[in-house]
Amino acid sequence: MSVNEQELQNNVEKLVDNYMKKSKSYHRQRSSISMNEEQRDFTQEILEKEFSKSALMEELSKQIQQIVDHLIQRHLFDFQNQLLHIQNELYQLKSKQFIIGSQESTIKQTLVLSKNSSFTDFNDQFLFEDQIKNLKNKIKNLKEEVNQKTQSHDSLIDMLLDQQKDLKENLRKNLFDIDVKSIEKRMHDQIRLSVETQSRDFVETKFHQFKQIVEQSNQKQKEKDAVMWTIVNECKSEMDKLNLKLNGVNSLLQENNNWFPQIWKRK
Repeated sequence: MSVNEQELQNNVEKLVDNYMKKSKSYHRQRSSISMNEEQRDFTQEILEKEFSKSALMEELSKQIQQIVDHLIQRHLFDFQNQLLHIQNELYQLKSKQFIIGSQESTIKQTLVLSKNSSFTDFNDQFLFEDQIKNLKNKIKNLKEEVNQKTQSHDSLIDMLLDQQKDLKENLRKNLFDIDVKSIEKRMHDQIRLSVETQSRDFVETKFHQFKQIVEQSNQKQKEKDAVMWTIVNECKSEMDKLNLKLNGVNSLLQENNNWFPQIWKRK
C-alpha cells in the first residue's frame, strides 16, 4: 500500500470515527458492521481507481515515448541524409584525386607551369584545392549544426521528460484530490443516510411501542369501565331492592298512621 493510499485510508477512518461518535443510536453493533462493509467497499474502490490511474499513466508514458522516438528518428534521418551527402562528396573528391594522379604532388609544390604540364591540369589542381576547402568548411559547418541539433535534441528530451514528470505529478495529485473529495462526500452522504435510517427506525420503533402501550391502556380502561358499570348496575339493583323495601315500610307506616288515629278516637 502506497503512502497516499495509507493517508487516504487514515482520513476515511477518522471521518468514520468522528461521525460514529456524534451519532447516538441503539443499533451500534449493526451500524459498526455496516460501516466496516462500507469502508471495505471504499477501499476496494480506491484500489480500482489506483489501477485505472496506473493504466492511464502507462498509456500517457507510451504516448510521450512515441513522441520522443519520433523526434529522435526525424533528427537522425536528417543527420543520415547530410552524412550521406558528405560521403558522396568525399567519393567524388577521391575519384577526382585518382584522376589527377601524379600531377597532384607537382602542382602542390609549385604554381609555375612545367613544360610537360597544361593549363587545364593547373586549373584542375586549383579547383581541387577549392573543393577541399569547401568540403572542409561544409564538414565544419555540418559538425556545428549536428552539435547544435544534438544539444537542441537533448534539451528537447529533457524538457519533455520534465513535462512528463510534471504532468504525471499533476495528474496524480488532481486525481487524488478528486478521489478524496468524492470519497468524503460519499462518506458524508452514506453516514447521513445511515443516521437518518437509524433515526427513522428508532422513531418508528418507539411509535409502535407507544401505540402498543396506548392500546394496552385503552384495553385496561375498557376493562375498568366494564367492571365499574358492573358494580354500578349491581348497586342500582340493590338500590332498587332497598327502594322496594322502603316503599313497603312507607306503606306500613302509612297504614299505621291511619290506624293510630282511629284507635285514639275510640278511646
